[in-house]
Amino acid sequence: MAKKIKNHSKKLAAIFLIFSIAAFVGLYKFSQAASLTSLSDTMTRLKDSSGATVYSNHDIRFRSPTGMSSGTITMTLGTGAGFVKQSG
Repeated sequence: MAKKIKNHSKKLAAIFLIFSIAAFVGLYKFSQAASLTSLSDTMTRLKDSSGATVYSNHDIRFRSPTGMSSGTITMTLGTGAGFVKQSG
């Protein structure tokens, strides 16, 4: 009798696991993105008045075929971790 209960509970656990995985996959949303067109990156370099520090400016432009509200997105990156400051 105990062996039947053990086998029955294993089957129920397997069925529960299969339905749980199926529900998770069914609820998962996949992201979709269109390819960008008309890509350009124009870089300019600026030196401060002493000439010791060089600043870099990037003007990145692109078109989104699916549409994006027009405007400007400004990003400011510091010299924290992951950035290498070169001299010379």
